[in-house]
Amino acid sequence: MKRLTALALCFAMLLPCLLLSSCGGETADATTDDGTYTVTFSVNGEETSVEVAAGEIPEYPGDLSWETDEHYYKITGWDKEFAPADADTTYTAIVGEYGLTVYDVRFNLKTGIVKVPTHEGETPIPPKGYETDLTNVQVIGTFDHWDSEIVAPTAENMEGKKFVMYNPVYVYSTRYYTVKFVIGENEYEVEAAANSVPECPADPTESDDAANKFAGWDKEIKAVTGDITYTAFYGGTMGVEITPAKDGAKAVLTMTYDDGDLATAIWVNQKNKQYGLRGSCMIIASRAAVTDHVAEWRAVFADGTLDPQCHSWTHSSDTVEGPQSLYQREIVDSKTRLEGYFPEKGIICYATPYCQVRNYSYQTDAAGNVVKKNGEPVKVYDGGSNALIQKTYFVNRNGTEGLQPLDPTLDDKAGGWYNVYVQWFYNKTSQTDAQRTGWIDDAVKKSGWLIILAHQIVDSPDNEYKLSKTNAETFFQHASPYVKSGELWAATFGEATKYIRERQNATAYRKMEDGVLTVGVKIDRTTADGLYMDESVFNYPLTVKTKVPAAWNTVSYEFNGETVTTAVKTDPDTNQKYVLVNVIPGGDGAVSSVRVERAD
Repeated sequence: MKRLTALALCFAMLLPCLLLSSCGGETADATTDDGTYTVTFSVNGEETSVEVAAGEIPEYPGDLSWETDEHYYKITGWDKEFAPADADTTYTAIVGEYGLTVYDVRFNLKTGIVKVPTHEGETPIPPKGYETDLTNVQVIGTFDHWDSEIVAPTAENMEGKKFVMYNPVYVYSTRYYTVKFVIGENEYEVEAAANSVPECPADPTESDDAANKFAGWDKEIKAVTGDITYTAFYGGTMGVEITPAKDGAKAVLTMTYDDGDLATAIWVNQKNKQYGLRGSCMIIASRAAVTDHVAEWRAVFADGTLDPQCHSWTHSSDTVEGPQSLYQREIVDSKTRLEGYFPEKGIICYATPYCQVRNYSYQTDAAGNVVKKNGEPVKVYDGGSNALIQKTYFVNRNGTEGLQPLDPTLDDKAGGWYNVYVQWFYNKTSQTDAQRTGWIDDAVKKSGWLIILAHQIVDSPDNEYKLSKTNAETFFQHASPYVKSGELWAATFGEATKYIRERQNATAYRKMEDGVLTVGVKIDRTTADGLYMDESVFNYPLTVKTKVPAAWNTVSYEFNGETVTTAVKTDPDTNQKYVLVNVIPGGDGAVSSVRVERAD
């Protein structure tokens, strides 16, 4: 009896729950067995239902616009904002009814004119992007109003116009940018007005310790034209240096071919590919052999084994002594013409015709005629051709014979930048193959820069300035093993000049943190003789030799977007392990760096 009473009480307690469940009471909004809700979209009385997972924002699956024979319809909104599904619900569309005629409505934004095709009676919606004018780096424009009220186009208000244009009106104010200075683990943020030079609010100098000395910022601090971050670079100069030649080579070989002979350039280009050599064509800018065949020259230079450099405008003997107007044409105008023919090649090297320069020019009258006194031209000691060459170029090949040092001085003395040593290729019985190949051996032994001065290379030379292809190839064959071994860097005149000029104006740094070695280079782009090394031309990678831990055998680093893996070497004199890393110099006074990590 007690058992039957207990069962009756239990059933009585469960009965209300069972009734609620079966009659769709408060539990009707619970998710279905698969965890979804039913969302219904009502458009002009027609309903479409979809199942939406709990928490998911529904999307209307139908068309947002349609048309009939008489009207164009568009959903302009819904009775409520779409929200994450948490119950069965219905959204009712707000539908606009418009005419079928489409009008050309345009919005004249700062970024350009945007067309918004609009049906008759439909109010056009401005495209995104009009709210702020960011086209000027100095000021920022905040949208204020349209130059006329935006209205729905109709036949009446269009009045036969082909289109209607709306122009935004802005209120302008000084534009500010966010500038961040990162010093170690600290970050300082300042707002800087456009075109102002930002200042770091903290002193980046942390220590005089050589191992943790402030080296500079990762880029040159300039007037701001956008949000930017500057990072302080720290490290020491001990145990790190820029090698005298690329990739740690002992010596440099530069072949120069005078006057601009296309046949010679084509033949040499193929031999350069075969033997791993490089060189420069010293071009006379006005000669038909060049001006009438620019496309062929470009094709040769595109292979990269040769580059164009300057050998005056006409190679006239008058360039030895003349008025400044003549020097201007021969020295400066020739450079300008070659830069027009071969843009982005960097015409930075000059080869003086007849290997002579003067420190004076001739006085001229108003008509440009040379003034004479007692039958002799009147000299003006204004620096002459020598001064103009030094103002225009980074090096002058002036013809003195010998082995060029890897550290030219900033003068026109033999071995200086404006009178580099050369070795002439002659077709003379007094100059043998053994003598010429001996120049290569000597350069590697003495760690010098061997600059070869050659002219035409032909099958059968008929004068002393031409060299036979057989003699030239003997020289190439002798140089090739040195190049392959890495002892000799074969470089164009331009490449060698860029590398050495950069090295003479750069400092290398290193720091070691958490097992990662950072190698940096800081360059002063204004040389001691007052020339500016533009970053678009002087962007040649410098090779940095830096010590590494004794346990390291292989390292890797990123260079030009690629991972470079290289072996660690051991210095035989100090038994110190080191690695060679290539770093491209950055902006003036800025530190460009690479992260070097152990790869073995």
